[in-house]
Amino acid sequence: TLEDVVNEDEQFQLIKLYHVGKTNHKCIQEMLKSISRRYYFPKMYDQINRYVNQCEICQKATYERSPITIVPELTETSSKPFEIVHLDLFFIDNEIITLVDQFSRYLNMYPVKSQNQTEIIFQLTKFIAQFPLPTKFVADNQFDT
Repeated sequence: TLEDVVNEDEQFQLIKLYHVGKTNHKCIQEMLKSISRRYYFPKMYDQINRYVNQCEICQKATYERSPITIVPELTETSSKPFEIVHLDLFFIDNEIITLVDQFSRYLNMYPVKSQNQTEIIFQLTKFIAQFPLPTKFVADNQFDT
């Protein structure tokens, strides 16, 4: 037989006990299933629903069930060495500009004193003097100047 819980404070405490303790932040349906095995009170589903939807932990842990899908884009592929070169700034003890040939994955690294445009151009000039002039440089937002 089911125990009839008429006191609203007892209903709240029961929902809290099952949500936080016995079911460990389970969803509304799981809580309803667990509580309704032993207890009954009017509008049980509505009260459980309200409690779970106001639970801060549950709100933080809830994930989007139909997230926005990102359409993959094809990237341009080089057909010969030094056609496309990727560049970026890298930090270890000091700043380094890295240049990677997309075709061969050949890596070049040059130390830079700062991120200013003059310093970057100076290091790119060294690279271009040593290797064929690329058709395209690919960089992230750090190189927007």
